Amino acid sequence: MESKLENGTSATITDFAPFSTVTQISRTERDTNVRRLPIDPRLNQPQEPNEINPIYLPKRSMKKPLSSVLALLILSLPLASNGETNSPQGQPNVLFIAIDDLRCSIGAYGDPIAQTPNIDRLAAMGTAFTRAYVQQAVCSASRASVLTGCRPDTTTVDYPYNDYFNNEFLPNHPSIPLYFSNNGYLTRCGGKLHHSNRTGEYDDFDYEKEWLDKGHWRNYADPEHVGLPRNQQPAFEKVDMPDTVYRDGRLAASVSHAIDQYAKSDQSQPFFFATGFHKPHLPFNAPSEYWDLYDAEDFTLPENRRLAANVTALANASFELRNYRNGQIDFDDEDRLRNLTHGYYACVSFIDAQIGKLIDSLQKNRLLENTLIVLWSDHGFHLGENESFGKHTCFEAATRAPLIVVDSRLQKAQVCDSLVEFVDIFPTLCELANVPAPDYLEGDSLVPLLKDQTAPWKKAAYSQWPRSKDVEGFSVRTERYRYTEWRDRSKSQGEKSYSIVARELYDHQNDSTEAVNLADAKPQIVATLSKRLD
Repeated sequence: MESKLENGTSATITDFAPFSTVTQISRTERDTNVRRLPIDPRLNQPQEPNEINPIYLPKRSMKKPLSSVLALLILSLPLASNGETNSPQGQPNVLFIAIDDLRCSIGAYGDPIAQTPNIDRLAAMGTAFTRAYVQQAVCSASRASVLTGCRPDTTTVDYPYNDYFNNEFLPNHPSIPLYFSNNGYLTRCGGKLHHSNRTGEYDDFDYEKEWLDKGHWRNYADPEHVGLPRNQQPAFEKVDMPDTVYRDGRLAASVSHAIDQYAKSDQSQPFFFATGFHKPHLPFNAPSEYWDLYDAEDFTLPENRRLAANVTALANASFELRNYRNGQIDFDDEDRLRNLTHGYYACVSFIDAQIGKLIDSLQKNRLLENTLIVLWSDHGFHLGENESFGKHTCFEAATRAPLIVVDSRLQKAQVCDSLVEFVDIFPTLCELANVPAPDYLEGDSLVPLLKDQTAPWKKAAYSQWPRSKDVEGFSVRTERYRYTEWRDRSKSQGEKSYSIVARELYDHQNDSTEAVNLADAKPQIVATLSKRLD
């Protein structure tokens, strides 16, 4: 379909099913060295039916509409300093903020309990996309997709990065930071951007680099936790120490320093600074001040902590906690689930504080008005919903994630409910920065929506999740429905090179928590949406 832009030109909006049998076979063949995430041993075991209710609403307050939240926030934004550039000259700078495992537990997204004043500031400065979907809910596949602008069946990445992606694909499809570096940007990166270290692809922040690299990614600060065997380390940690005891705090300090240094330079090149924060990924480690923002009793646990009887056990996942003390989660253990949820929110607020330091550095150095800011998370996160704790599913809780784009030339405090995908980030950055987009990108620039949230747009978003070498779930999210079908490529079915072993259909108009599987009750809708996956 075409969408008219303000300058009168047309933009083609991709609206197609991104999964093909050819690429799926190719992906499987190339993925010879990939460690597949474990399959649930209860495959296809029927589950006891449960009565389901909405997720995580605090006991003490009700949600406010996002528009109301952002209206209040924009009134509190500081005016630009006299020295700031109100009309950016040439190409803008770019601050690219990646966050690991952040679901939409954000004040600006309507979460009434989340303490996220700085992410809320960003939303008030730009556009918050409320229905943005990752292409695969695991760090490696999602990041490979975002950073190259290609879908998982094209990158071939599941978990972790494979040899084909590292040695053949990336050299011909440079990641966003490298692409901007090749197009004249001063590029520095730090923290977790790629899932694995891509030494030599781009320059790191050079401020106290050894300090940044210190420690394992789990990053415990309590000496009693550091030396423990991995499966005996706790799933969360609360310490009375400064932010910089953790890697994310040190990263924020380093990026702030880089911004200060850039402001003192001749600024002959625009900068592309990419920062990848590790939290709120497990373990939920954060300084005490962020834990103290919440009380565990503030969290109302989701009632849909068990899958309905007609939902395949392929659908859910909770294996991350197996690697920590006390092991797998018992969804009936409400005290533990509340403590874990408390830790997750503490980490969200911890990362929010680090983001605030970057915004303040830009503002202090009069660079804020001429800097594009993109904040994204590699996927969402289950906190007990759908009998899951973690990501690794095709459910809404895992595939939906925050996406905020700030450009001072465009709309402020805009809430966009259109269905967008994370493969759209790369072409969006190119258009906003006036950088020619490579011809292999598989997403669409979001600029029409940044200019007008009501602009015509794609009608579906696509995600996928592999459960084994042969079995994979493919999911399509439309305005009203989410449909997921689980395909077994080891068995053919008629003219298809796969057999469908399970189906799920959720009606978001009446069931936003995806608690009731309607696949058997609505065969016509299933047939229509299944065609979109072919």
